Amino acid sequence: MSDSDFAVLCCGGGNAAQVATGLFAVRYNTIAVSFFADEAAKWKAALGEDEFELTLPGGGVMKSKPKDITNDPSVAKDADVILLVVPSFAHGEYFEKFAPHMKPGTIVATMPARSGGDILFASKLGDKAKDMIFCGFETLPWACRFTEWGKKATVLGTKNNILAAVSPVSATKKALSKLQGLLGVNPFVEESPNNLGISLRNPGMCIHPGVMYGRWGPESWDGQAKDEAPLFYQGVDDFTEKVLTSMTDEVQSICRKMEEVAPGLNMKDACTLKQWYLDCYDGQMKDTSSLKACMNTNAAYDGLKHPCKEVEGKFMPDLKYRYLSEDIPTGLCFAKGLAEILELSTPQIDKANSSGIKTWQDMSVCLSEECRTLSTIFSRKSGNMCTVVLQGCETARACNNAKTDKNRCKNPHLVHCVELFCCCLSNLINRQVNKPCDLVKTQKRDRCKSELCQVFEVFLFLYLSNFQQYMIAFKMFWEQRQKHPLYQVTFAAPTFHPR
Repeated sequence: MSDSDFAVLCCGGGNAAQVATGLFAVRYNTIAVSFFADEAAKWKAALGEDEFELTLPGGGVMKSKPKDITNDPSVAKDADVILLVVPSFAHGEYFEKFAPHMKPGTIVATMPARSGGDILFASKLGDKAKDMIFCGFETLPWACRFTEWGKKATVLGTKNNILAAVSPVSATKKALSKLQGLLGVNPFVEESPNNLGISLRNPGMCIHPGVMYGRWGPESWDGQAKDEAPLFYQGVDDFTEKVLTSMTDEVQSICRKMEEVAPGLNMKDACTLKQWYLDCYDGQMKDTSSLKACMNTNAAYDGLKHPCKEVEGKFMPDLKYRYLSEDIPTGLCFAKGLAEILELSTPQIDKANSSGIKTWQDMSVCLSEECRTLSTIFSRKSGNMCTVVLQGCETARACNNAKTDKNRCKNPHLVHCVELFCCCLSNLINRQVNKPCDLVKTQKRDRCKSELCQVFEVFLFLYLSNFQQYMIAFKMFWEQRQKHPLYQVTFAAPTFHPR
């Protein structure tokens, strides 16, 4: 197959998605896909008959033109590689829409995968997943920004190495060789043993909420607007470094405990934040003596500032930016959930998680009686995963197709997080669940009667009322998980003790 015959879908319309589209279209048959509102039509109109212009580090310029820019999922039928460069809360939508059209052997790569991406992929594709190849990248290959939306972008820096895990493992060589060909010489794509390691290595879940907490948290910010938006990475101070170090240490304690309860589980790639910088940005940092120095002196981060909103000529933090709205529900909540199952305390992660609660409350519009009732029940048990994940949206349901706006949770971040958790739990009773929620009217109130939500309620009831039964259920899930066709590593069943 010639390069021009090799078909690639680049999904998304943000900075990295436009860079990937411009880079791949130089050599390959590349189609840009976006399901977000009318983004595809706007991008297509902005580019017109012109070529997309990509400026590389050092000043070189590449020009290319994608074959098409569309929101039609049927283009997946001819794709050899589908690359998702969209926020992780949107991954499920792309998996669902592409699934009917994908041909066997299609490589689906998420960049980055964030936490639990492989589980979400399997749940969305169902039986069809066994014929596909899933690849989870630990991070984006570049620090980049578009200079003229839809027409021009600039690569500020390229990582030296990035990790990727492939399911099934037997397809690793095929998948990584294809993806390396797309990316070029840099960064070098290294094989990682499993997607759980990628999930807990996830740098964004610590860096983004951690730096936001360090700058805008109650211990460091007086609530007043700033004269200018502060530097994000290069503005990390001693307090923020302490926050980040505590968070990465707590993740490391989770990794060590997982290795203890599951002999043979290889978590070598779930490293500390400082080691991640040394792995990914070697040679681009002037000072590597500390985590703070790595971030402050990283040339790839030159000029990158905190996400802010301008208010009367001054700047306030944008607390709905993806650094919180994505990296907490699809990152920190995953780590927090594992920590609770393993009975490990995570005080700094808890603080960073709490910084996202108000953000989620502001975004949510779920008003149904059941949502409010369940939220009240869960909030009585402060500190557990249910509170962290659900309280912000005031919902315990994964409703994605409720029949009225009044009874629908419109927060995509929470829908993704709860839905992912529910899909995992559905494996406990070995049932196939095809859709997350179907709201059914009852005599007294709106109540979700879908199989998935019933499983969710049972599991949470066990957690809140009978921890011993909860651990038995989790052990069942663990045993089912190792039999799944997407998981090739055999784990020893963990031993749990009721608290």
